[in-house]
Amino acid sequence: EQETTHELELVFGTDVNTEFTVTVTDCVENPDGEAVSTVMDTIIGKQVLTDNAGNLATIAKAAYQIDTARKTIFN
Repeated sequence: EQETTHELELVFGTDVNTEFTVTVTDCVENPDGEAVSTVMDTIIGKQVLTDNAGNLATIAKAAYQIDTARKTIFN
């Protein structure tokens, strides 16, 4: 039996020209790129997301869907 999980990696740029990633687990399969971009822009607009050093997220750089398949070999 095979099980596939989906994660979404959101890459943000900061006000000091660095990048960081936020991972969303259990996302839907094949999320709409425009919707993801809009959500990222909304998060940035609220000025609530920072990296570990406290640098403010200022730009949505990229988003990636990561699919992981897990297959039972024996149980």
